[in-house]
Amino acid sequence: MRKFFKWFFIVTSIVIVTTMVNSAMRESKKLTEPHIGVVDLEGVIYDVDFVASALDHFANEPMVKGVLVRVNSPGGVVAPSHELYSMLRTYDKPLWAYHDGLAASGALMATLGADRIGTQSTTITGSIGVMIKAMNARELYEKIGIEEVTIKSGRFKDLLSSADDEESEERAILEELIGDSHEVFVQAILDSRPIDPQVLEGIADGRVFSGMRAVKYGLADEVSSGHEYRAKFARSQNVPESNILVYERSRGELLRQLLSQVRIALDGSAALMYIMD
Repeated sequence: MRKFFKWFFIVTSIVIVTTMVNSAMRESKKLTEPHIGVVDLEGVIYDVDFVASALDHFANEPMVKGVLVRVNSPGGVVAPSHELYSMLRTYDKPLWAYHDGLAASGALMATLGADRIGTQSTTITGSIGVMIKAMNARELYEKIGIEEVTIKSGRFKDLLSSADDEESEERAILEELIGDSHEVFVQAILDSRPIDPQVLEGIADGRVFSGMRAVKYGLADEVSSGHEYRAKFARSQNVPESNILVYERSRGELLRQLLSQVRIALDGSAALMYIMD
């Protein structure tokens, strides 16, 4: 089975590379008028590749005067969520974000780096918190006669193994890890948003809330429709409202995103997540 998956990923990697090369060979349309660049942050955040590629593309296009990040995501893995936040915060061109429908946990964190955040009134956002999940199948293994053997270099090398009971020391290690990641999330909010620390303390417990309430808390700047918000951004940069350039996913990028999700599912290991469950 392992050999099958090994060859599966080798073959699909070749397909990805070939598709990306073919995509790169396509000529891009030369812009002669100022535009607003748009990149969509959708689905679970597993990596930063697509958004990073879009930001690089727009940064090197002189006719793109600003970038709008449209978000529809429940969050994702801790490290890439935080990396997106850092990338957006240090971007050289004007960058606005829009929470469209769902912008929870890691997706909220990522857009904290934007110059301005708009939202629908009914957008589901918040979920400020961290979690790690794993399955304990020890009793099932015993019932069907399966024994998992692990050779490890240290006592805690197989934390959250599906065949082991959780120990108090293991739980303490994981709680420390979760606490550190939660602290990073909270600090990112305090560094980037005009929010009362006491208000933040009261809502940073994993709860979700509406976009309308996010504006009241200071986690977003305004309630607006997506069209109106995009038009406002265009006007602020002296760009005609119709001049929008959306960065599209190539077939290779779509396949790579799918493989990232499949790989995590097949691996069976727990991931530290900023995500709405």
